[in-house]
Amino acid sequence: MTNSIDAASLIAMPASSPSPERQQAAVISSERLCDEALGGEALLANVWETKYGRLGAILIPVLDVKLFEDPKHTLSAAVKGVELAAELGAECVSFTGMIPAATHYVRDIADAVATAGNRAQGVALTTGHAAVVAAFAMNIERLLDFSGRMYERESVTFVGLGSIGDGIARLMATQRPPAHMCLVDVSSKRPQLDALKDYIARQPGYAETRIDIVTVERGDSVPPSLFHSTTLFLCATSSANVIDVDQLEPGTLIVDDSFPLGFDASKAAKRIDTRGDILITVAGGFQGPTTFDLSDEADSAGHPGLDEVLHGFKRVANAWPDCMTGCIYSALVTRQLGLPETVGTVQLDAARRCLEILSREGFSGTPPYFITYGFDRPEPIYVIDRAALAPEASIGATPDRD
Repeated sequence: MTNSIDAASLIAMPASSPSPERQQAAVISSERLCDEALGGEALLANVWETKYGRLGAILIPVLDVKLFEDPKHTLSAAVKGVELAAELGAECVSFTGMIPAATHYVRDIADAVATAGNRAQGVALTTGHAAVVAAFAMNIERLLDFSGRMYERESVTFVGLGSIGDGIARLMATQRPPAHMCLVDVSSKRPQLDALKDYIARQPGYAETRIDIVTVERGDSVPPSLFHSTTLFLCATSSANVIDVDQLEPGTLIVDDSFPLGFDASKAAKRIDTRGDILITVAGGFQGPTTFDLSDEADSAGHPGLDEVLHGFKRVANAWPDCMTGCIYSALVTRQLGLPETVGTVQLDAARRCLEILSREGFSGTPPYFITYGFDRPEPIYVIDRAALAPEASIGATPDRD
């Protein structure tokens, strides 16, 4: 493979499964692949050529579903990835999935790299979260445009108010207020939810907006009452399937940045195929002013499973030639476009700056799609086709809710 890149993004070995029943087998298989194919070292998996430079995707020797189990192991794996990126010439490194959350939003990685003598000193590090929040806002707009709707007419429920969720809630509070808003997270976060509600209520135009708070216990799904009252779910949670697709009212929209997905993708694809009365898209990707041309990829070295991982990753990360997930894209454009290097939780000023710069540069949300991880389908993504929606669907109008 090439020995020169301009930026890199780190990816944990994927082991997530579309269903709890398959999860144990997926973990065992992925753990074996991680040990055999990576051998405890980071691996340059893919390199893309773009007008902004050469972007590398680096696999690190830890499973995505085990990032929180052994913090020292996760940190060591991430530092190996940053060091490899530095050796290959990367000026900036970003982090995908839950790697930021598992490393105190990259603070731990930054501290480790700053240690005297570390060969990765001088490389810019960014969670990519400010860019992801900007992408989230763009994908909300794109899905609303796709369905002929306006944010100010929606009954909006934010599910999961961590770094990304809090960031998008604050960023959207700078827009015109929706008809109704609800903030949902675990009960232990009640003080943060109260503070967020107070902040949003003080924003221009929000004085008359009703803002509710709903708390759940960790692992619980969204209360059934919210499926009836919500027209637009904005989801950024670390708990799987918190939104029951079967209970959604016709016309409901979902923009999701959860890991694992905040809904059952198999049920979602089936409902869209058969009824065509809901719309869903991932939150974190950009459609931008450059194409990504794959120039190099790792040799599977006799590990067929690695080929499968690399193919799935490429298709999900780079669903269309001019689209790329925001956490990866941020590594490439942070230095080139002067985006903020975000270490720590997302700050509103950083998210607003990203949104302004990227909008000016011609970035937008992606065409509506979501990840399916196969589900007996040949490709790992499900693309929403407007023509395939049922003619009787009420997607184009905000449903009446009590």
